[in-house]
This record gives sequence, C-alpha cells and structure tokens, in this order.
Amino acid sequence: MKTHTYNIGILRRFVFLIIILFSGSFLYSQDLPKQPNPPKLVNDFVGIFNQQENATLEHKLDEYARTSTTRICIVVVNDLQGLEKNDYAVRLAQKWGIGQKGTNNGILVLIKPKTGNSKGEAYIAIGYGLESVITDASTRKIIEEEMLPYFRNNSFYAGVDKGISVLMSLASKEYSEQAYVRKKQQNKSPFIYLIPFIVIMIVLFMAKKSNNQSMTVGANGNSNSNVPFWMSLLFFSSMFGGGGRGSWNDFNSGSGDFGGGDSDFGGFGGGDFGGGGAGGSW
Repeated sequence: MKTHTYNIGILRRFVFLIIILFSGSFLYSQDLPKQPNPPKLVNDFVGIFNQQENATLEHKLDEYARTSTTRICIVVVNDLQGLEKNDYAVRLAQKWGIGQKGTNNGILVLIKPKTGNSKGEAYIAIGYGLESVITDASTRKIIEEEMLPYFRNNSFYAGVDKGISVLMSLASKEYSEQAYVRKKQQNKSPFIYLIPFIVIMIVLFMAKKSNNQSMTVGANGNSNSNVPFWMSLLFFSSMFGGGGRGSWNDFNSGSGDFGGGDSDFGGFGGGDFGGGGAGGSW
C-alpha cells in the first residue's frame, strides 16, 4: 500500500512539473504575492479578517508551528491571475517554500472571495510529505463541510478556524481520516440514531409475539423451535452496533509526531508540493 501511494505521488509530481513547463508558468510567477518579510502565517491581502481575527489565527498557527512539525499558511487574494485555483495555490506554495525542506510538511489555505461577477474560490494545497495523512478526499470534505458553509455567509473567520482545526488534528494524527469522514457522515444523518431504537422495538415486538406463540404451542405438547429473545437482541445489536465500537474509537490520540518546533518557525524552509489537495467554489 505504501509503495502504491508513493508511486502515485511521484507520478502526480511528474505530471505537475510537465504542466508547469508547458503552460508558461514563468509568465505568472512575477504576479504571485511575494513571500512575507518578516514571515507571517496569516496573509490577508484583501481584508476579510478584522484585526482581532487576524491576530487570533496568527497566534493559533504560530503555537501549532512551535509544537509540531507542520506549517499551515493562510493566503487571501482578490485575483488568481487567470490561473485555476489549484494551479495558483501550488505555484504560490512552491514559490514561498511553505514547510520544511526534506519533510515537505507545509499546507497552504488559499481563499479568493467573491469580487463583482467572479465567484469565490478556496483551495487547500497539501505538502508532499503530508499527502498520506491528509488525502484529497479528506481535504475536499474540509472545504465543502467545514469552510464553504461559512464562506457563503461571509463568515470567513469561522470557516477558516474550523478548517485549520481539522487540518491540525489530521496532520498530528489525533484521529484518522476514516474516523473524521465517518463522524461527518453521522452528523449529516441525525436520524441514524433512531435506527437502533426502531430495530430494538421491532425485536421486542417479535419476541413477545413469538413467546406467546411458544406458550400456546407448548401447551399443546409440541416442541418449541423459536430463537430466544436475548439471542435475537444480540444478533441485531451486532449488526447495527458495529461490535460495540464507537465511531471515534480508532482515534490515534497522542500518536502524532511532535517535534518541539524550531525557533525559525516561520514555515518557509523550502517545502515541496506535489499537487495534492482539493478546493471548492461559492
């Protein structure tokens, strides 16, 4: 599995480099925002965050950068310079070198708000070294379910805050991608909790009816072949209860790689990006 994932990553990087070579990327490089100096992890070139929101996000990302090895950078622009959001995000992440060289553990959260007739765009670019723990599928779910619902109401701070919280948890392996996806699916279907109750009620009804029939048959001297109530209940419980494991039981709490961040936490050490990530529009 690891070899397969590694080969896919290599192929994607190769294809991305070919696209850059033949798409005239050098024509756009001068139009991309310059790397912040001094380094900042929140770079709002439009003004969608107020001063307090900006400071809060910067502090949150700063603390995470100091206590982990992952660098998350937020960039807000008002123009994608004619590029697709994924192309723009990866080019910018490469130009700034988000993440550490060698570990390639950078993440870029790119936002372009609605401007005139132009729709809003958002994209999360995942550094090559994090693609195994933050896949395209989970990134898309973060965009669509954590961020865009808030962006549609111009609540940019709330959407970004929720999005980066999930990214931090996945990158630190506090829980698995499968656990996150499963939890989101359950949250989308509140009636799922009624299923076990309905099943139990049906089983109770059937068991009671079966018991009455058994008593009648027994009175006539015939054998009773009905399944005991407790066995029926256990059977249905195992079918719908997943063996008694909660939806969050496969969290790997505390298993993340915490490297005690270096003093040059700025997050621009030459991280490499292979094209992983996902985006959405509103």
